[in-house]
Amino acid sequence: MKNNSSELKEQRKHGPEAMPIKAYTYNAPYGVVPVHCHWHDEMELFLVTKGVARVQCENSFFTAKPGTLFFFSSGELHS
Repeated sequence: MKNNSSELKEQRKHGPEAMPIKAYTYNAPYGVVPVHCHWHDEMELFLVTKGVARVQCENSFFTAKPGTLFFFSSGELHS
């Protein structure tokens, strides 16, 4: 589902325009939300490597354990 809410659009650029790829690492203490709901024009792969994460995609919530990989399409609201 394409999200058109401009207030939730992430403004950060993810790599150069020709190849919009960037790797990030988050180490969040238990109970802390390191990434709030947002969307962007780029697609995103999100991999849980340790611990447990609660992941939101549009209106669905998932509990992710190490090895879980998520793919967020362009314009998809996620957290």
